[in-house]
Amino acid sequence: VEPALRARAEALRSGLADAVPEIRWTGDLVNRAPHIVSCIIPGVAGDVLATSVDALGVAVSVGSACNAGAVQPSHVLIAMGASTIEAACAVRLSVGLATTPADIEYAVWAISETVRKLRAILLNAQHAGSLDLPRRTRRRAHSIAM
Repeated sequence: VEPALRARAEALRSGLADAVPEIRWTGDLVNRAPHIVSCIIPGVAGDVLATSVDALGVAVSVGSACNAGAVQPSHVLIAMGASTIEAACAVRLSVGLATTPADIEYAVWAISETVRKLRAILLNAQHAGSLDLPRRTRRRAHSIAM
């Protein structure tokens, strides 16, 4: 069972590594639960990513398992050296014996497309804030960016 789970988790990690720029893995890649993939995706809040991909049918958890449901960033990730901002960008995925290669491919697509879109929104919001816009337009752009 464990080798099969590790193979599925590695396929998910590999797909995400190829599709999501700047992704970083948390924890030890060998001495870990074989079915868990935990990562930090800089520039994307974990809770926003989780909500967004949930709408596409992909389940993603935020932070570490021992911190699930908490609003604060994972103290475990911070103890492992992540900053508060990095810990807020952490997500956790699980694979199971029923997870198929097609499931992994879909999850990689959903996550990478969502990350791309969320980063574009953030970049556009940051750019809009630096433009010399008329007062009314600037106010509207600021309220949209929140």
